[in-house]
Amino acid sequence: MYGSHPPRTAFVALLFVSAACLARPSAAQDAPAAKADGIPAGVAPEIRGVLTKSEIVLDRLQTAMKLTTDKEFEQYATLKDFIEVFLIGVDRQKPVRLDVLTGKNETSYRLHVPIAEGQFRDFWKENLVPLGIPVQGYAKQPGLYRLGGNAGAAFNGLMLYDPKQRGGYATIVEDAKELPPPNGPVPTAGVQDLLKSGHDAALSLRNQAKGIEERHAHFAAQREDVLGKLKRDTDESASDFNLRKFAAGVQFDETERLYAEAKDVFIGLQVTPESAQAKGALRLEPLPGTSLADSVALISQNASRFAGVPRGEGGATTGRINFPLDPMRKEHFLALSAKIRENEIEEVGLSQESNPAQKEAGKQFLTGFFDLIDEGLTAGLIDGFIEMAKGHGELYTIVGGLKSPDGTKWIPVLSLVPQLRNGPTFKENVGEHAGVTFHEMVVTKEQHPDFIELFGDGRLLVGTAKDAVWYAAGPQAEETLKQAIDQSAGAGEPEATFLSFRGELLPGLRILDRRLGTTGFDKFRKMAIDAFENGDGRASIEMTKNGDAIDGSIVLEPGILRLVGKALADFSQQNLAE
Repeated sequence: MYGSHPPRTAFVALLFVSAACLARPSAAQDAPAAKADGIPAGVAPEIRGVLTKSEIVLDRLQTAMKLTTDKEFEQYATLKDFIEVFLIGVDRQKPVRLDVLTGKNETSYRLHVPIAEGQFRDFWKENLVPLGIPVQGYAKQPGLYRLGGNAGAAFNGLMLYDPKQRGGYATIVEDAKELPPPNGPVPTAGVQDLLKSGHDAALSLRNQAKGIEERHAHFAAQREDVLGKLKRDTDESASDFNLRKFAAGVQFDETERLYAEAKDVFIGLQVTPESAQAKGALRLEPLPGTSLADSVALISQNASRFAGVPRGEGGATTGRINFPLDPMRKEHFLALSAKIRENEIEEVGLSQESNPAQKEAGKQFLTGFFDLIDEGLTAGLIDGFIEMAKGHGELYTIVGGLKSPDGTKWIPVLSLVPQLRNGPTFKENVGEHAGVTFHEMVVTKEQHPDFIELFGDGRLLVGTAKDAVWYAAGPQAEETLKQAIDQSAGAGEPEATFLSFRGELLPGLRILDRRLGTTGFDKFRKMAIDAFENGDGRASIEMTKNGDAIDGSIVLEPGILRLVGKALADFSQQNLAE
């Protein structure tokens, strides 16, 4: 509507939902300044990662590649040979452990690699040295080796290895202070909880109650450096880059909160060859008395406005969110809203395809739109649902709703839509059901061909009530909308699950690909469309409050693993094939 690019306001709600866990707590703003040499021992989080065995990398690679075409699968041998180089001398049946050391001003790592019996010389001579890491032993300190040692080395540090100690593991560090005792325990002794979790790979962060303010200050001190490394893309406008950088700052700030205030964070990843599914697990437990704990406590206190609407088990897409915003998230979301508002209004003003009247209408529409978004954010709750199912033929019916401080305020905003460039028609008060007034928007195939392709005609029903906004489109739009309104009439009960989504990615991906054209990773999008054509490009996510903690899960169906396989085959063809 606003020029060469369609308006992005339709995606604003998604952006807010995606950022629903992002905000910076006020405690960080009053924290003491970070010390020049980092934070004291015992204050920094303990961050541990494991790979159950290195052989599993090749196994899971094969699982993904088998889902691709015969031509693409030919690249498996090339990729396997490439990975094999990094496994020379490694015992492939034992776990690999990685410790992330964040207490100093620069993050460093401690890697524990199991060495195959009698193959330590192969490990350093045929693995490390070809990678640009010279190895030299210390004559007076058996088992200790210097790595690198010159300006051209790929890595400079130390390695500790004694086949009779510590289970035959080699430990690689950057600083001698990070080395374990030569006769210390086997590295896997400290990660048994991760190894027993049943995942191919797992990561854990743990904090003690002391040192919250120190952790905040230590992490926050790196903010400008991290954000300063973001670079503007060649096809990205200055305003879009500034918005992306602002959103990255929000993400950084929430990561800071997890780093400083989480008692326990667990992430696990598993690929099941039999079903060709990838599964992820998340657990977050905050430290008591923190802003993170206060935020978790708000969840699942009240029933959703749409609690009575059943989830469509066989539908193409089903989603629910009932997420309260704590004061810091509310503040940050309002700032993000202001930034997006500024960008959108600027885009309208710069449009070369809209006349002055259309530009003015666009600015009024965006002002009203974001005013109402801000009212919802100020109310402190994101509560909504979506259901989309395929009926006869290839057409979908979609229905959804969003809780609103006053849904009737959307009517004058929507009445501006026909005045926009290529704007649809809008009719007020075309019907009513159970206190919800219906309005109708109609688009043409020329205006929005994707809408017509999905839903069969250009009719979009919008329902407004004092406490909600509804919408529906497709062959059974009106009857489906009325049914959902009736189902939501009951009071309902609070649910532990506050976020859930299960859906097909292909319909939305096709729309995105048409709109973006040759910009923004077009090759990858077309690869994804091809990968999802079999109908198994689905993903599901669920977040549930469990006591004082949050448990999450994600399931990626075979189409997504197929996409991974295709991307790896393309990488191999472009970079590794002779």
